[in-house]
Amino acid sequence: MSMYIAGAVLVATTALSANVQRNAAKNAKKDAKKQAIEDEKNLRKAEVFAETEGAGVGNLGKVSMEIDDELDQELKLGKVRI
Repeated sequence: MSMYIAGAVLVATTALSANVQRNAAKNAKKDAKKQAIEDEKNLRKAEVFAETEGAGVGNLGKVSMEIDDELDQELKLGKVRI
């Protein structure tokens, strides 16, 4: 009788192990797919950056703190206190 119980435990353990392996393989495949999409997105960003030679990134713009001499002469601004 104990042989039948031991055999049943062995079969159950083997089935459980196979199920765990299938789930792990499924999860690994899903993670690999997500990683491939992320890698492709990063590749496209790197290509755009390389084509523009780093001229700009995304929606960021350049801010210039220079003063335009023509504009100052037109407005004839008075004294400014800070």
